[in-house]
Amino acid sequence: MNRYEKKYHNTEKKLIAALVSMLEKKDFDKISISDICREAGVSRTTFYGHCSNTAELLANAGRYKLHEFNNMMKAVGRMNLDTIIEDGLIDELNKDEIMLPFLYSIETNRKLFMSCLKSHEGQKALSAAIKNVFFIPFLKNTDVASDEDADYLASYFISGTLTIIYIWIKNGCVRDKKEICELIRRCIGPRPLQSTEEEH
Repeated sequence: MNRYEKKYHNTEKKLIAALVSMLEKKDFDKISISDICREAGVSRTTFYGHCSNTAELLANAGRYKLHEFNNMMKAVGRMNLDTIIEDGLIDELNKDEIMLPFLYSIETNRKLFMSCLKSHEGQKALSAAIKNVFFIPFLKNTDVASDEDADYLASYFISGTLTIIYIWIKNGCVRDKKEICELIRRCIGPRPLQSTEEEH
């Protein structure tokens, strides 16, 4: 990374940090570009060099926090998201050591992610992350007849997962994260019902 790239990256982090800080004080739709620039200590020209509007910055902030989560998983030596996507290790998704930290990241930044869920651009960022983290590995281990079928399944799964996360945040993240993990796994694929013979 050269000097210019480092400066650009550091300014981007300052803008994101400013937005996250402002979200602790007011709702996203009440935050202006001037508010963010003042909090970050940058000019409007600098802001527009990174984002065209606050919605774009919000989406970038959501992606950045999810990227931080991935880096944290790598740092502690756990299965990282890139490997999950490349190898299609669906069994790893059944382990709470992957899903719990993901939900912890959401909980820690709940105001940011709630704002993302209410924003079109923010939803797109979260949808892409959920698709890559959870759906693609599932798809690699499932017989799907066509790309069209995969699109239907992806839409169903992503919508369900986003709704679960939205309700969880809206309710103050009170419900145990392990229970939320189980609900998300059910979106991936409900466990088959036991037959009558097996029950008896």
